[in-house]
Amino acid sequence: MDACAIVGGGIVGLVAFLAIFVIPLRRFIPSLKSDSAETKLIATLGTLHVLAVMIYCLSQSFFTHNSGNLFYFFLTIVWYALLTTQQGNIKKMA
Repeated sequence: MDACAIVGGGIVGLVAFLAIFVIPLRRFIPSLKSDSAETKLIATLGTLHVLAVMIYCLSQSFFTHNSGNLFYFFLTIVWYALLTTQQGNIKKMA
């Protein structure tokens, strides 16, 4: 049995698919309670992006196309990079 066949379906595939959404959400959601308006904005944008793609995936096969993968992962990385940069700037100022 091929490893790709295992990941493509079953419990391993479901866990991997859910991890694509849960891991970024666990990074963005705690920052929603920040005192900084900029940090809240970036965390909100990242959270909304993940939730929007998650909801869209309920009715469409978003990740079967290369453009869907690029859209989701690129913007998730951009929002996370902005968030960590903003949090680093706040720590430097304190």
